[in-house]
Amino acid sequence: MHFYNSWIESASFALLGGKLFNNLLVGCGIISICQNVIGIAISKTTGFRAPYALLSSAISMIGGHGAALAYGGTFAKMGHENAPLVRAAAATFGLITAVLIGASW
Repeated sequence: MHFYNSWIESASFALLGGKLFNNLLVGCGIISICQNVIGIAISKTTGFRAPYALLSSAISMIGGHGAALAYGGTFAKMGHENAPLVRAAAATFGLITAVLIGASW
């Protein structure tokens, strides 16, 4: 625990900032929005409900299994009973796809 605290305290915002970091931040934001827009568009054409589209989009593709687990439980409490199944399948699909794309580069 001390190691992580000392690392955080010694971090410099000048090192974290800059043009490269800002480009990464903006790029990830744009990709996240595009994933959600595509997911909602596909859900409207196929007849799926919007929360399932969001679980299959940026929540699980960018957030991974942890974010999908957190949001899936929330959606299940809101009445979307298949949310735990959708979250696990989408996060696993995202993980496998990332590995396959990363391995080919």
